[in-house]
Amino acid sequence: MVQHTYEELRDTVVDILLKRAVVAYEPSQWRELQAAVAEVFSKKENPAGAARGYPPPRLHPNDAELVRDVFWDLFRQGFITLGLNDSNEQWPWFRLSHLGERALKTQSPYRFHDTNSFLALVQREVPDISSEASIYLAEAVTAFYAGCSLASCVMLGVAAEAEFLRLAEVTINSQDHGQRFSGLQKRYLIRQKSRIFRIVWSL
Repeated sequence: MVQHTYEELRDTVVDILLKRAVVAYEPSQWRELQAAVAEVFSKKENPAGAARGYPPPRLHPNDAELVRDVFWDLFRQGFITLGLNDSNEQWPWFRLSHLGERALKTQSPYRFHDTNSFLALVQREVPDISSEASIYLAEAVTAFYAGCSLASCVMLGVAAEAEFLRLAEVTINSQDHGQRFSGLQKRYLIRQKSRIFRIVWSL
């Protein structure tokens, strides 16, 4: 069985809940949602087997646990409410909340939900990002999810500093622009370097 990332599973759950993914039975209970996620991946990865419908598609055990995490994360975020209606008001029935339907339909493509998905997003936008900056960004996300907002901001700043220093080094060693930016070598503080860089770049 193929294993999937948290982000892949979350995207699939959201597509199912918003009816963007076609499944045999629209899920209104937990087990139905699990089965629907397995069905969607089976259609993508094993079309012939999915067409036969037998054996029924199943999730990898790790995926099954991650789908459980996705469900309760969506619940904590207020996107899912327990109970289908007044007649079926308890678990395992569930449905999208009114907030969830609006929020998930308009969610930013740059939103992330775990460290790996954040780093993948950054590397997709900046393929040549340095390994040092990636390490600091991973720490920033870990701190963010631990509730350490200030520490997260500090790590983001250090990652930005690492990338700026790399840019400054490339610029100084450039045959075309090195002479203009030679003053950067005489400054030790990052604030001074960035100020000179902005001034020279604008000239």
